[in-house]
Amino acid sequence: VAGKGIKGDRNYYDNNEARKQITLIESESIDYYNQKFNTNFSYLDLRRNLVTKDIRLNDLIGKKLSIGQIDIQVHDLCRPCNYLQEILGKDNIIKEFLRRGGLRCEILISGNIKAGDEISGHFVYGHVDCVAKICKRPGGKRETDFYLFVDRPSWRNQGKPHRISEESF
Repeated sequence: VAGKGIKGDRNYYDNNEARKQITLIESESIDYYNQKFNTNFSYLDLRRNLVTKDIRLNDLIGKKLSIGQIDIQVHDLCRPCNYLQEILGKDNIIKEFLRRGGLRCEILISGNIKAGDEISGHFVYGHVDCVAKICKRPGGKRETDFYLFVDRPSWRNQGKPHRISEESF
């Protein structure tokens, strides 16, 4: 919901701050941490709304994106907090996720996002439009338990966005 956030999320408020309405994080950042420190944190544990794959989120600061029916504005990095470090029980979360903690975004246009929706915008790879698919998180029980897989267009489709099929996963 524009100006509020995702219904059912802990950060859903009337007149919500722009940078608290929706958050994204790269799955590769979580996977890297798990591998480096021999942990097994799930994507849910990092408390972000969307988890992306194959896209460098830090390069999207200042960009506008469309996800399903909504449009968002990427504002800044989503740095981890002391609370996250405490609940995960690791004293290096802030250090390790300082530049890998994802993005804080504002919802510009209200709408619904659901499994199968696409994300579009001008991404890292030479301003080529890319698309992604939102998927329900395995074991996710809440309405907000989903993640986002991004696919980069290849030279074969000449840089045009294309929908990712279920078989891509």
